[in-house]
Amino acid sequence: MIRVKFDMIDFVLDMEGHAEAPREGEFDLVCCAASTIGQQLLYSLENYQDGHNGLERLEEGMESGKLHIRARAKEWARVSIKTRFLYAKEGMEMLADRYPEYIRIEEA
Repeated sequence: MIRVKFDMIDFVLDMEGHAEAPREGEFDLVCCAASTIGQQLLYSLENYQDGHNGLERLEEGMESGKLHIRARAKEWARVSIKTRFLYAKEGMEMLADRYPEYIRIEEA
């Protein structure tokens, strides 16, 4: 089971676990999808930081079965950062709606 926690006030994403869904070929597609959504959020934040310098700080931690992202946005950039987190949250919710036995979304 993948557990995903979003904090939309402090801009935090924590993911932990493995879906262990039945595999199509060699890949666990639920785990791949959740990982892609989380990594896309991180990539988006890194690119935003490089292009606009809208973050005071970006914390990240990634290892097998874990992803942690915390973005401290400058006041003028909060709407843009929140939008990125909302897109990621919507993607995770869509995945959890389709595969509730493999992924759970929690609010901080």
